[in-house]
Amino acid sequence: HAGFPLRELRTLMSIAYFDYAVTGAKIVRMLGYDPATVTRSTRWLIKENYVISEVNTEDARSVVYFLTEQGAELAEEFRRVSIAETRKLDAADAASFSPEEVTNSLWIMTRIRNRSRLAAKISK
Repeated sequence: HAGFPLRELRTLMSIAYFDYAVTGAKIVRMLGYDPATVTRSTRWLIKENYVISEVNTEDARSVVYFLTEQGAELAEEFRRVSIAETRKLDAADAASFSPEEVTNSLWIMTRIRNRSRLAAKISK
């Protein structure tokens, strides 16, 4: 799927992450995108038949998103390719990271992301 926009791929994969209907607000929280960006992204995904939306039965002011069959197939292909490429990288890296190093790295990256968000809020 050459040329598939990264923002839309990230949105698609965030919807695929959950086994149930996903609200735009949940996507916003998961990706750190602003609501308008998620709206644009989901509109594109709907137009291209990767996602469908329905009125949220728990809150009629919002909609929920589901993958179409085409969207689910793309998400599965992306997972499969990502896992295969990660395995290739791990095999090529003689000093692969231990599970503890991976956990520590993810913790550090999360802290950096959170500090960046805080800095952005403060600077407004």
